[in-house]
Order: sequence, then structure tokens, then C-alpha cells
Amino acid sequence: MKTIFAMLALLALSVSHNLYAAHVECVISGTPTQQTYTAHFCSSQINSQPGVYFRLVADKPVAEVKWSYGAEPQGSWSCGSQNHCSVTYPYGPENFGFSEATACVTRILYSDNTWENVSLCATGTFYGQAVF
Repeated sequence: MKTIFAMLALLALSVSHNLYAAHVECVISGTPTQQTYTAHFCSSQINSQPGVYFRLVADKPVAEVKWSYGAEPQGSWSCGSQNHCSVTYPYGPENFGFSEATACVTRILYSDNTWENVSLCATGTFYGQAVF
């Protein structure tokens, strides 16, 4: 019985540690209300030129990040080797139905010269209003 409780305690500790592990957050711009970064997924209606902004949140200092990304429709991506990545669009909400952008971190080089290959993603969805 003690073994079962010990295993459950270790499992709970492992799960709680993973809640604070590195992850990607996103936020939508061009929205009628102020948005905040959320882990893994963000969504909003837009009322002006949209953008989706991504950031890596890690549990130790990061020196460099490798991003992988895509969107429908395609936009103008700005993703370097830092913790931030974004896609923006030069036109307004009347041009968008349901749209989606995803950015993933595939490798993290930490400031202590350790690194890891990962698959940490966030997806942002947004939609405009059709003009009739």
C-alpha cells in the first residue's frame, strides 16, 4: 500500500512539474478587446489588421530558439532566433473568415549551454466580420 501511495505522489509531482515546464503562448492583435498571452491556444474576433504573436516561456534563461511556423492565410512572419515569433497581415477584418496560425519551438539552446529538441506549439485563430 505504501508503494502505491509513493508512486501516486511521484506521479502527482511529475504532473505538477510539467505544468511549469517550457511552453509557447500566443495572443491575437487587432481585436475589439484587450487580449493576454495564453498557453497553447488563443482565439478572438478581429476588427482591424490582425496579427498573432507567440512567445516561448521557459523555466531557465534561453540563449537561442529555433521556430517552425505556418498560417492560413499566409501572412508576413517575423521569427528569428529569440523567444518571440509573429505573423501579421496588411489588410483588415473584412478579408478574413476563420484563420489560423501555428508556431512551434523545435529546439532550445539555454544560456547554460545545454539544449533540447522539443515540440512546443501554440495556435492562434481569428475571424473577421463579412461586409455585405
